Amino acid sequence: MRKIMSSLDIGYASIKFIVAEMNKKKLYVLTSSIVNNDAIKKDMTIDYDILEAIIKKILSDTKEKLGIEIKKTLLTIPSDSASFTINKAKIDIKNEDNLVTTDDMIKVVNLSGKNVVQDNMELVNITPLYYTLDDSSRTDIPVNTFSKTLEVQSIITSSRKDDVYKYLRVLDNLGVSVVDISYDVVGNYYALKNEDMDTTCGVIIDIGYLSTSVSAYNKGVLVNTIKIKVGSLNVLKDISYVYKIPLSSAKEVYK
Repeated sequence: MRKIMSSLDIGYASIKFIVAEMNKKKLYVLTSSIVNNDAIKKDMTIDYDILEAIIKKILSDTKEKLGIEIKKTLLTIPSDSASFTINKAKIDIKNEDNLVTTDDMIKVVNLSGKNVVQDNMELVNITPLYYTLDDSSRTDIPVNTFSKTLEVQSIITSSRKDDVYKYLRVLDNLGVSVVDISYDVVGNYYALKNEDMDTTCGVIIDIGYLSTSVSAYNKGVLVNTIKIKVGSLNVLKDISYVYKIPLSSAKEVYK
């Protein structure tokens, strides 16, 4: 079955966009682009009119290349205000055979995120860590097991509503709906992923343009991340100051 997907990554230094096609369990990149994020002002705030114009140009170029108009996309946003909460939920399996189904999994996972996120926060993701059956045994995939109850322990991630909605409004103005949201630091894990990382705990450090992220992973699951407000821009400013050259020249020296 063929499926075309698009993903937009809004970073402070650059904006990345990719369109790919899933066909017979293989992913083929149809087009990709990366442009400077000129919407960032000198005081590090965002000019959303400029941001909208940049994304509009990217979508227009994509339409010209592929001949299709992008109406839906995945969205990757900075994890500056990301919050993580661990919660449990439990349901009864109500069919006669006590056979756990996919619907039961979805139901208990959604329940684990209920009444957890604060009013000023927006739910980003619910990631199940493990499921527990009525005999106290744990499993990652409970479907087709027999149990009278199903319990899940999940990590619920959320961000400040203002941090999420400002990007959603820009895309809504362009007629594009967001199918799902992810954090920028998640991409780091999959870029570096190997067999050992799915069975161990550790951190990934990413020195970005405005900040450095330190993200903790537990067997492939993001469990926490913090931002240190020091990044490569600080190096550029130091080069510019010490050698008394413009920031644009400092970038060339930095490269």
